[in-house]
Amino acid sequence: MINKKIIVVVLIVIILTISLAFLSWYLSKESRLKKYYSKINSGKERDSLNINTLPLIENDKKYIELQTLDWIKKRKEKGYCYGLLEKDKVVMAKWIEKFNIRVPKIHYYNYHDKFKYQDLYKIIVKNPDKKFIIKITHLQSNYGIIIVPALNTQKNDSYLSDVYDKCLQKFKTCFVCNHDKGTAPKISEIKKGRKESHYKLYETIEPGIIIQDFFYSKKNKNSAPRELKILVYGDKIIYGVEDRDFERYKLVYQMAKNVSKLLGSSLIRVDIFIKEDDNPYIPYLNEISLSPANGFRTKYFNEEYKKEIKNYKAVDMEIDSLIRSSPMRSIPIEKYLSDNDWGTFYKDKYRF
Repeated sequence: MINKKIIVVVLIVIILTISLAFLSWYLSKESRLKKYYSKINSGKERDSLNINTLPLIENDKKYIELQTLDWIKKRKEKGYCYGLLEKDKVVMAKWIEKFNIRVPKIHYYNYHDKFKYQDLYKIIVKNPDKKFIIKITHLQSNYGIIIVPALNTQKNDSYLSDVYDKCLQKFKTCFVCNHDKGTAPKISEIKKGRKESHYKLYETIEPGIIIQDFFYSKKNKNSAPRELKILVYGDKIIYGVEDRDFERYKLVYQMAKNVSKLLGSSLIRVDIFIKEDDNPYIPYLNEISLSPANGFRTKYFNEEYKKEIKNYKAVDMEIDSLIRSSPMRSIPIEKYLSDNDWGTFYKDKYRF
C-alpha cells in the first residue's frame, strides 16, 4: 500500500509544477503584450485636444458621472456640449458623412419631425433582399436598436407599418444610463430630480433615426457582427485586441486613432466591426463612447501618456460646428428606459 505521505508529496509537487508553469506563461504573456502595445503606440501623431472636450477626470469610480454633470451644465449654458458627438447620433451620422468614415452603408438619417413612413417604405422596398438595422438616435446601448430582416422573408402585409409605429413610440422615450456601476434611478427618483447625471443630458436630445445595412462578419447570415472595442487616450491605444498578429489588426488601430484625432478627444472608445475573412482586417466604424466605463482603469495604461496629453494644446476644431447644430428636444417624454426594461427590450427587438 502506497504511503499517504508520499501521495501528499506527489500532489504538492504536481500543484507546484502546474502553478509555476501558469506563472511562467502569465509573465510571458504580460511581457509580450507590453511590447505589443509599445509597438502600436510608437511615435506621436497629434499634439492637440478639442477645446470643448473636458479636463482629464481620473476618478475611475465616478468618471461618467462627473463628465456627464459637466456636459449637462454646458448644455444648459450654451445649448451644446462635446458629448453631443456621441449622444446625438444624427450629428454622428453627419460627421461620418462629412469626413468619409468607413461604416456599414447609411441609407437615411434625420430627426423625428422629418421622418415619414414613405422614407422607410422606399428604402426597404427597393432593397427586398437586404437586412437593415434602425438606430433611434437619442437612445444608447441596445435600447434604440430595431432589426429589420429582408422584406422577402416577411409574410405580414402590415409589417412595415408596425416597424414605423415602433420608431414613433421610441421617439417618445428617454434613456436612463446605469453608469459607473451605479444603480439607475427609479421613476419616482427621476420625478424628484435625483441622480441627474443618469438621464438629464438624454432629456435634451432631439430624437432621430438612422437606417443602415446590417453588418455581416461571417458568410453565415445568421451570425452577429464581430465588434472590437478599442480604447484610445489621445493618440495612444490603451486597450484593444490582445493578439500576436499586429499586421492583421493595424488598420483597425489606425482607424481608432484617426477617429480620436478627428474629434480631438482625450479618452474615447471606438467600436469597430470587422469581417473574419479579411487579412488585414478592414475596419468599419459602428459607434463611439466618450464615456467609456471605468475611465482610465486599464491594465496596460502607461502613466507617461498622462504627462504627454497634459501638454496638448486646446484648439477649436472643424467638428465643433456639428456639435453646435444639435437641437434641443422638442417633444414630450412619455417613458424612461432603464435596465428594468431589458427583458422587454429583447421581446421588442426580435419582434421584427
